[in-house]
Amino acid sequence: MVNQIYHPYWEVYSRLVALEREYSSLAGRVEVLKLARETKFPIACLLKVAALLACPFPNFTFVCGLFFCVLRQRYAYSALSPVALNMLVALSPLVELGAGNGYIAWLLRQHGADVVALDAFPVEEGRNWFFYTKFGLPTRSGKSWTTVDKGDARTLVRFIGRTLLLCWPPKNSMAFDSLRYFDGPNLVLILDRSCCASKTFFLELKRNWILVRSVETGSWSECHVETLEIYTRIER
Repeated sequence: MVNQIYHPYWEVYSRLVALEREYSSLAGRVEVLKLARETKFPIACLLKVAALLACPFPNFTFVCGLFFCVLRQRYAYSALSPVALNMLVALSPLVELGAGNGYIAWLLRQHGADVVALDAFPVEEGRNWFFYTKFGLPTRSGKSWTTVDKGDARTLVRFIGRTLLLCWPPKNSMAFDSLRYFDGPNLVLILDRSCCASKTFFLELKRNWILVRSVETGSWSECHVETLEIYTRIER
């Protein structure tokens, strides 16, 4: 049974999804704009939402895409449901690489999970290109939701007994490098395969890891297909 925790990202996302049924009406579109205001969208993004809503046949997918782009910077790329969170808690202790602003680690710690959160560029340094950016550039305006330690793939050599968690690893060498340095038996991926990690990472995954479980999370399903995948290492 999932404990009741504070999960503002899920609350906003759930409200937005519920509005899809009313989206064809003027009242429904007004509620979407109200939600954007309540969640303190930047002025430029608020104007984009208003412009989309003013179209004769507004596309809900485009609006969700705008919400995703804004909210992922404050929270995480994945709006994890209580069910998905429960799956992660069951795999504790965890080490999350690329933890960003620590939102997912913060949720898991509320559940009582043992999580080490690592990022090569904690947001407080002002060098993170994925969270709290402005005009696409890193800023010092953000603060982590919980403790995020500085560390990259090489740091993983210290965490053999934990499950490695990668949430939306970027399409660079980070995910592949993590498999080179991590020597633990279990791995969890949360990602959209069309825009995450590299080809070399997926080849390495196929060679040395066994897929135990794969489920669609439903997170931002209006924009993309996100899966939660659990792997175990092939015995050497």
